[in-house]
Amino acid sequence: MSTILAHPPAAGAAIDGLAPAGPVDAGAVLAVGDGAPGIVLLAAAELFVDPSYQREPDPRWLLATLKAGFDPALFGALEVSDRGSGVAGRFAVVDGQGRLELAQLAHRDVPAGSLLLPCRIHRGLTVEGEAALYRRLFKGRRPLTGWDIWKARVREGDPTAVEITRIVGDAGWGLARRRAPGAITSYRAAEQLHAAGDTLLAATIAAITAGWACEYVVDRDVLAGVGLVRAAYTDRELSPRRLGAALAERTPVQLATQARRDQVAHRYRRISELVAAAIVDVANDGRGTRPRIEPYLTRATRTTTTRRAQTAPTSTPGPTSPARRQAPVATLAPVPVPADPRTVPANGVGDGDDRLSFAEIAAALLGPPGDWREKALCAQTDPEAFYPEKGGSTAPAKQVCAGCEVRDDCLADALAHDERFGVWGGLSERERRGRAVRAGAVA
Repeated sequence: MSTILAHPPAAGAAIDGLAPAGPVDAGAVLAVGDGAPGIVLLAAAELFVDPSYQREPDPRWLLATLKAGFDPALFGALEVSDRGSGVAGRFAVVDGQGRLELAQLAHRDVPAGSLLLPCRIHRGLTVEGEAALYRRLFKGRRPLTGWDIWKARVREGDPTAVEITRIVGDAGWGLARRRAPGAITSYRAAEQLHAAGDTLLAATIAAITAGWACEYVVDRDVLAGVGLVRAAYTDRELSPRRLGAALAERTPVQLATQARRDQVAHRYRRISELVAAAIVDVANDGRGTRPRIEPYLTRATRTTTTRRAQTAPTSTPGPTSPARRQAPVATLAPVPVPADPRTVPANGVGDGDDRLSFAEIAAALLGPPGDWREKALCAQTDPEAFYPEKGGSTAPAKQVCAGCEVRDDCLADALAHDERFGVWGGLSERERRGRAVRAGAVA
């Protein structure tokens, strides 16, 4: 006997007015004719999920729904794509993967070939078309994560996503959310590097391959940090071989850990910038007669000062408080907007008139600086209060934030750039992560 997952209608009645729902044999398909999508009954055994564009069901939702009691009346119809009888796995679930798994869990005693589910069949779709339909169906629902959208873009054949995947894959790496050797865990950083310069992503991938040979996990900050180094120095200053040797001296985790320590003294620097600084320090520490290169933060701060001088207003600035005048500009000024007119002809960042300056690349990777930093109260206090030890209190830092006029700007910037450490905008890292999850902003 078959189990129909819907309120059982009278024999010969229709499901949503489209398909008869009388007694059927196990695995039977009640077709409604060719053409427009219609509701039919399909056995669970005939359905499958294509992981190339689908996201995994939320186990918390599955458990909560089972605990609350499974209601077939709320099941609705699965959106499936008919790939044809000549392929292994005929009906691909485009929308309803979680409900499919839920139905199977709720009816564990029913064979998959006998569990019949209402489905709306879409015919004539390619896999790329399924991925595009998936994105359209989920628009406006529970927000897709950045990784969900990225997978769908790759499967759709988005030229940028496909090219980035090829560049990363050709070197033996893979873009993946799960942390495993050879994984680059930030598609966003890879896309920013790809957009920042013609071949900057390829040059960055070549550098991490020379240093780490796909043996480690490379996260967003480390990938962006290596990219900043490639953009800031010519091959004559820091050759690919010397850069690869410097990376081989430290693991990605060691570089990120050093950067987090350094952020206490450089609060307005991104972790990726401090990773870049750590890499250059290692390159300068190497033995031999190779000339020392300018430290990364020195170069970045110098070019920032140059830009500020070029763009300074001609009018006389208004009065400032004594405490504000004491705040050093170099400490407050973030790196993202250096205006170094020097281009980088030998580091794989472009050719001829298409070359991008270090300033343009840094701005693309790090975003605009925002003037709010020059008004922040935390610049006048002990920076260590904003990076308490594990188990330490965040109350002193939050007390400073409570009276800061740019607290909202600070929080918005921290959320936009996924600051993972310290107190920003009056919120700890855990509080910011919770807010991002509720807003559907987790990538």
